[in-house]
Amino acid sequence: MFADLITGYTYTEDWELGNHKLIYHMEMDSDGSGAVLFCTGHAIFRATAPDTFEVIAGEAGEYGFIEGNVKEARFNVIAGFKQVSGNRILVADSKNHCIRSIDRQKGTVSHVAGQCRYPGQSDLETGGQLSEPLDVIEDIKVKGQLLVTEGGNYKISIRTVSSTGALGTFVKNRMRAIGQLRQVKSGDIYGTAWGGVLKIDYSTKEISVLVGSKSMGSKDGTLLTAQLTRVNGFAFVNAEDENSFLITDLWNRQVKVVDVKADNVTTLFSGGGNMMSVLMTKEGALLYGAEGIITQRK
Repeated sequence: MFADLITGYTYTEDWELGNHKLIYHMEMDSDGSGAVLFCTGHAIFRATAPDTFEVIAGEAGEYGFIEGNVKEARFNVIAGFKQVSGNRILVADSKNHCIRSIDRQKGTVSHVAGQCRYPGQSDLETGGQLSEPLDVIEDIKVKGQLLVTEGGNYKISIRTVSSTGALGTFVKNRMRAIGQLRQVKSGDIYGTAWGGVLKIDYSTKEISVLVGSKSMGSKDGTLLTAQLTRVNGFAFVNAEDENSFLITDLWNRQVKVVDVKADNVTTLFSGGGNMMSVLMTKEGALLYGAEGIITQRK
């Protein structure tokens, strides 16, 4: 599979997004249509074909904080989002310092957690404030609980958010700032970070470095000798196999493939703008987002 990944993809086309800038995150639409959802700093879009996309919520190029109707809603750096049950999308509204929810059926945006527009303290373990949330997921082990990472909180790695919006601490050990989160069936969590990828054991809350050496740079190699810069995008090659995944190295402008069993990190593609996100579609195409462009390869 990995030989096919490295040699089997050829450039297909670019999805020109104009001045929408960084593509922070991408997901397949959960409606099964094959459409792709992606976010820039101020809006979430739905693409049904290259260069054919509509705004789900927010307004490209306009930042702020407005709740209510999706067409009038405003965000301030959507660092991550996740689709959840009931036609909802959870949004990590980073510079508004809160988690918000988009109800696609009702066409509304509402508050979930954090005191919007007011960042929390760096050592806050409980209370109502967040500081620059970077991603949010539903915890598959605890019904109604969310897990959130923060860019501006330097003592807590992952927060919990209860069904009532109350904040708590999931992991306090701050080895490296965690960005994007992915949770597997066991409950264990993968987190992108400066210089690599971390793995969090759900039961023990122990954090370990899965990918990346102690030195940042640009070098392929084994899991713990490979040198990377800021890793942001993360996508499993196969949803049923947590041992193979793709990552984006932001400042090296690379998409890399990680084979855990083979103890190997290999550069798949280089070039373009700063690489923020990556996605494997159901049709087997590979998409990666940089600055104003989503590149598609098949």
